[in-house]
Amino acid sequence: MTLRERKAGAWIVLELDGRVDHLAAPQLQFRLLELVRTGSRAIILDCGKLTYLSSAGLRVLLLASQQQREQKLALRLCAINPNIRHFFEISGLLQWLEVYPSAFEASQDEPLSR
Repeated sequence: MTLRERKAGAWIVLELDGRVDHLAAPQLQFRLLELVRTGSRAIILDCGKLTYLSSAGLRVLLLASQQQREQKLALRLCAINPNIRHFFEISGLLQWLEVYPSAFEASQDEPLSR
């Protein structure tokens, strides 16, 4: 997995490219926790180039969802392809996170304004 990071207004966009498997999941978890630890409160996970999500990757996203609820973070997903979306649906993750068609649309309002 390649993890790219950029700013979009008040948001930090993490672009996930490739496979989030048991080898890549710790990298994603470390970066998400580091962002939270350093005060980032508005994160978009851009899944447009995500080709595979293992159970280890799903656990990282479930942890991020839990952090989002406990610490009042604004955490959004975008550009989820249908195959990956299936894993988000069966895990129940979509009931906790907002999903947008693109990072642009996800970043158009202020964090926690909804």
